[in-house]
Amino acid sequence: MDKTIIALVDDLFFAAKIKETARQVGVPLETVNREETLRKAVAAGTVTGVIVDLNCKSLDAVQVIRSLKSDPPGTLPPLVGFLQHVQTDLFRQAEEAGLDRVMPRSELVKELPQLLRSLSLVSSSADSPP
Repeated sequence: MDKTIIALVDDLFFAAKIKETARQVGVPLETVNREETLRKAVAAGTVTGVIVDLNCKSLDAVQVIRSLKSDPPGTLPPLVGFLQHVQTDLFRQAEEAGLDRVMPRSELVKELPQLLRSLSLVSSSADSPP
């Protein structure tokens, strides 16, 4: 299976924007909205990065991050979260949960092409020579 980036997003409009940007920059990306689906992908070792919408309505994104960090299904790729810029408490919770980077949605939109390119280049330690 090819390496891919996972976007944990349940906002259909924003998911479509992320998918289209990934297509434009030539980066494989899948969107998911369930923790189980994310865990299976990470366990398969094919995920080079995860982008998490911290405002998901279908799940508690911060709790998902805590769960991944405390009981990883495999080697965890970089975890990047985004939220509304006024959500300072959620920002702090996301950092404490272990996200590698947290940013406002507006910053994500501005940096999305470069972020996708950089996440697609990440390789797991299992891919690296000992």
